[in-house]
Amino acid sequence: MKKKEPVIRIRKAKLSDLYQINNIGHNVLLDIPGFVWGQPSWNEEKIKAGWYWVATENNLVVGVICLEFRNDGIAVGHMLSVAETHQRLGIGTKLLVFAKRLAKKKNMQQIQGCSFLEYDATDFYLKSGANKTSRQQSFQGHKYNCFYLDL
Repeated sequence: MKKKEPVIRIRKAKLSDLYQINNIGHNVLLDIPGFVWGQPSWNEEKIKAGWYWVATENNLVVGVICLEFRNDGIAVGHMLSVAETHQRLGIGTKLLVFAKRLAKKKNMQQIQGCSFLEYDATDFYLKSGANKTSRQQSFQGHKYNCFYLDL
C-alpha cells in the first residue's frame, strides 16, 4: 500500500530547529577529513546566516535545504536531506521546487549543487530537471557529481 503523502510546509529555519536539523543532517555526514556539510556547528552557522529552510509536517522538521544566494546570480545548494522516515514521499522534490521559486524571486539565473556518489542521488537530481556537468570531481578521494538548474 502506498504511503499517504504528508502535508508539508516549508519555512525559514530557526535556531530552535537545530536539534532536528542535526538529526536529519546526520543522513549526509560522511567520514571524510574536512567534511563540514551537516556538521552541527556548520548547521548552526548557516541557520544564523539565513541559508536554511525546513520542510515540516505537524511542526516536525522532516526535510532541510541549505541555499546560499551569491551576488553573481548563482544560488548554491549546500545540502538537501530528508528524514529517513519521510523519504520517497516527494519532500525532496518539494524542497527543490521551493528553491527554484525562491531563487527566481531573488533574480538568480541558476542553482548549482553537488552530490557525493555515496548518496546515490544522481537520478533524483536528473529527474528533477537538473543537468549534470560532464566532469566528475573528487574531495579527499570521494567522487561527486555537480548539477545545475537554469532558471
